Amino acid sequence: MLDKTIPYAELWMARPTKTIVETKPMPNRVPIRTYQVGDAEKWAAIETAVGEFESETEALQYFQATFIPEEQALNRRMFFALDAQGEPIGTATAWWKMREDGVLVPIVHWVAVHPRGQRQGIARQLLQRVLTVCQQADAPMIYLHTQTWSHHAIALYRSLGFAIIDTDIDGHANLDYSRAMDILDQTGYV
Repeated sequence: MLDKTIPYAELWMARPTKTIVETKPMPNRVPIRTYQVGDAEKWAAIETAVGEFESETEALQYFQATFIPEEQALNRRMFFALDAQGEPIGTATAWWKMREDGVLVPIVHWVAVHPRGQRQGIARQLLQRVLTVCQQADAPMIYLHTQTWSHHAIALYRSLGFAIIDTDIDGHANLDYSRAMDILDQTGYV
C-alpha cells in the first residue's frame, strides 16, 4: 500500500545490469506466471488496491494505453504472482524505455502486491524474475522509478542492488531528489 500520509516526491533508482541477482531461499514461494490475454483487469485491480489509481477503470485505461500496444511482449516481460487459489495477487514488469539519446534501457515497472499478500516475500520473488529479464538488455544500468509513498519498497529495492540516484533516466537532475531524501530521512526510511 502506498503511504500517502507522508509528502510525495519522485525518486529514481539504478543498479548495474550485470550484477548477479541474489536469490535468497524463500519459505513461502508462490507460483509466478507471465501475462495472459485477459490479465488487464487483474493488473488494474492490484494496482488500484495498493493506491496507484483512484479506480480500476482509471487503471485499466492506463493499461490499455501503455501496455496493449506492446501486448506481444507482455508474455515475456509482465509477471503475476498467484495466491493459493491461483488468482493474481502481485505484479511486476520488465520494461524498456527510450531515453532522449535514443538508447533503449531496461526499467522495473509497476511493482505491486495486493495488501492481503504484502510482507510475505512476493514482491522480492517478482523482482527477481523481472531483473533476470532486464539483465538481457545491452545497457549498463537497470532503472526503477518510485516515490516517497513507496518507502517500504525502497529497502527491498536496495537489498536487490538498487541505489537512489539524483538524476532521472536521461541523466537530468531529479528536481525532487533533495526533497525526497529529506522526507525519507525525517520519517526514518533511509
